[in-house]
Amino acid sequence: MTLNIASYGSTRTACEFLTDIAYAMEVSGGLNQEMSDRIEELVRPVRLARDWLWYVGQLMGETKPLPEDFDCRLKVAQSRALDALPQFKELIGEVCDTLGMTTRALAPGGGGSARE
Repeated sequence: MTLNIASYGSTRTACEFLTDIAYAMEVSGGLNQEMSDRIEELVRPVRLARDWLWYVGQLMGETKPLPEDFDCRLKVAQSRALDALPQFKELIGEVCDTLGMTTRALAPGGGGSARE
């Protein structure tokens, strides 16, 4: 087993990013139950991967041995994050449509005012 820190770090970052986006969309209060359920279904495997990566990070921080199946489970975590990314992109577009927003109506600098 070889610890690839860059791969671990990028996978953990992707999982954190996706779960944070899902959390923000879920607690926004503007989504219907169907959309909320779709977000939950999409993010569930990513959350599991994120939780495992967090656990491994704790082991690393305490300089404890990593699980024997580390390489295999890291690949699974990577796969879950990579599989979810394009689906999240599409879902974010749907969420924006549901909330009455379009990418054209968003301010280019992210300042929150619509300019057309």
